Amino acid sequence: MNGENLSITIKTILTVMGIITAAGGAIGVIIKVLSPYNRLKKRVSKHDDLLENDNNRLKEIEESNKHICKSMLVLLDHEITGNSIEKLKNAKSEMQEYLINK
Repeated sequence: MNGENLSITIKTILTVMGIITAAGGAIGVIIKVLSPYNRLKKRVSKHDDLLENDNNRLKEIEESNKHICKSMLVLLDHEITGNSIEKLKNAKSEMQEYLINK
């Protein structure tokens, strides 16, 4: 009986070790399968951040262009009519305010 019990114990230990090895291999395969997904997810997240930064910069540039165009129109109006000094003062104040708050 002792030999039989020893044989069962060895078989049990080998079976458990085999299950652990198989589980470790399966986990390794799952990690390898998911790693491209995780890399892509990080990359897309980084691109989203960069896109948001670029979008904010474009909005700032558009706002600057609006102020520049408005100032140019006031200057043209003043050059054409010789008047519009109040418009020039207002445009100057708006431009100063924009540049200070920028």
